[in-house]
Amino acid sequence: MFRGKKLGKRKCKLLFISIFPLVASGKGLDGVIVNQSNYQALRAFKNELIDIRGVLSSWNESESGVCSGAWVGIKCVQGQVFAIQLPWKGLGGHISSKIGQLHDLRKLNLHNNFISGPIPSSIGSLPNLRGLYLFNNRLSGSIPPSIGHCFSLRSLDLSNNLLNGIIPPSLANLTKLYRLNLSFNSLSGSIPVRITQSPSLTFLSLQNNNLSSAVSNLWGGSANYSYQLHLSSLFSLNLENNQLVNQIPEALSGINNLSVLNLKKNNFTGHIPVNIGNISTITQIDLSENKLTGKIPMSLSNLRNLSSFNVSYNNLSGSIPAVLLHKFNSSSFMGNVQLCGYNKPKKLSTKDILLIAAGILLGGLLILFCFLLCFLIGKRANLRAKNRKSAIHSQKATPAMGTEVESGGGRLVHYDGPFVFTADELLCATAEIMGKSTFGTAYKATLEDGNEVAVKRLREKITKGQREFENEGSLASFLHARGPETTIDWRTRMKIAMGITYDYGLSKLMTASMNAVATGGAPGYRAPELTSVKDVTMKADVYSLGVIILELLTGKSPSEAMNGVDLPEWVASIVKEEWTNEVFDLELLKEDEFILGDEFLNTLKLALHCVDPSPAARPETQQVLKQLEEIKPELASTSGLFESACSCIKNLS
Repeated sequence: MFRGKKLGKRKCKLLFISIFPLVASGKGLDGVIVNQSNYQALRAFKNELIDIRGVLSSWNESESGVCSGAWVGIKCVQGQVFAIQLPWKGLGGHISSKIGQLHDLRKLNLHNNFISGPIPSSIGSLPNLRGLYLFNNRLSGSIPPSIGHCFSLRSLDLSNNLLNGIIPPSLANLTKLYRLNLSFNSLSGSIPVRITQSPSLTFLSLQNNNLSSAVSNLWGGSANYSYQLHLSSLFSLNLENNQLVNQIPEALSGINNLSVLNLKKNNFTGHIPVNIGNISTITQIDLSENKLTGKIPMSLSNLRNLSSFNVSYNNLSGSIPAVLLHKFNSSSFMGNVQLCGYNKPKKLSTKDILLIAAGILLGGLLILFCFLLCFLIGKRANLRAKNRKSAIHSQKATPAMGTEVESGGGRLVHYDGPFVFTADELLCATAEIMGKSTFGTAYKATLEDGNEVAVKRLREKITKGQREFENEGSLASFLHARGPETTIDWRTRMKIAMGITYDYGLSKLMTASMNAVATGGAPGYRAPELTSVKDVTMKADVYSLGVIILELLTGKSPSEAMNGVDLPEWVASIVKEEWTNEVFDLELLKEDEFILGDEFLNTLKLALHCVDPSPAARPETQQVLKQLEEIKPELASTSGLFESACSCIKNLS
């Protein structure tokens, strides 16, 4: 006997808690092993599937593991499989017809996989099946009529597959069915009337199929209300994007719990039923893209719960009820030419059309003009390129670089430039002095045709070899024969040093050939160990490189003796006496010495290292370049450094 009513309730509650985990976990206290028929059915089920992820690897040969929780997705009660749940597992293949052997199966959930093939008709042999979820797969074929024999079925979702054929009328036998979703397939034919009269149905979704029958009598017609009570549970009706025709049934007003009504994209005609305004529970109405006529019923203004309304793209006329016009924007009513009261898209006048056409024409002309302009610019660039090639070809046909041309009282020697001029043309040119050196005076001459050339006039009784003159006429002229208004900052000098070092043999700035500078025997640049042209080594080149760096640092020409010594010896003597600042060009000292001081000194040390009297003590060219880059990292060497150095010399000369 229980001690009162409350104690009895407590014991009942405890009893429920103690039993529920046994059912939920699928484990019996007596260690029940799965039914042999169920085991064979599961093995066949697995064999028909493609399991690329290995999800079913736990489905092994052991029968004892089926109902112990070891088999993924399987739940049992007393040795009988009552649920298969394998959604989102990446499974392919087919559903085995052996599924019909699982007579106690209540739930089959395989949604969101890649399963193909037909739905086996043996599913109709599952009298206890309550939920069938096969949506978002690749199932094909027709819906088996045998599913109508699953009398316990409550939820059927076959949406988003490749199913075709008709909706089996036998589905009307599922008197306990409350959710039916066959949307996004290719089903055709009519909607079985008895299905729409199911007393338990709350969710009916058939959108995006090819259903094409009239639906006027689906709910018994406007005068027959015998079915209305049966549909009292329907909450959502979605028939969007089919080919349904005729009028919208008046009997819809009898569906008292309806919340969502979507009949979009069909071929419905006639008026909007006035009594839809009596469905007080409705929240969404979409009747757009049909062929409805007449006015929007004033009764729809009474739907206080209405949050979404769309009747666009029909043939409606008259005025829009004020409540609806205030509550919803123009997109809910557009596409109804004779409908009044909302902001319609402005119809373009003839003037507007002409203005648009004129704008398009002007735009086209502008594009054409831009195209022609680009074409002419390109053509002009090509013409310039051809002229440049012709000039180069002409240069090759004229006396070569360094060729001496006899002229009157002296010799005119051409070293650089795309054209050759005569001494008479030079005498007629205007000239200004650029600078002087011990070997002569440098002029900037403007010929009668407008071309500007640099001319070096040598002093009398001074003879120089071709290489010495080239040296004097390029880097030497750049550093020592420039006007006082032309300055060379530290950054530019470092660019030159790096560019020359990068070019290895220094030949492109110092000589016309690709031989080492030391080979030319230019005064002041020759390494002390050289006694003959045949003795040239890379270490001799490094010595010449060091002299050039000193030349850049001091601003002094290595061809001019200083107190009877050459440039490297003079710099070494100044440094030895610790008068280091005395060696630097005054132009450099005008820059921020506090910031650049270390760069000056480190470059000076490197140059002295390069001009070491002992060839073995001098660094390699690559080491010189690396140290220059470390001193001025923002000018780190690239393939264009040498070209940058040449550009600097030409711009400042």
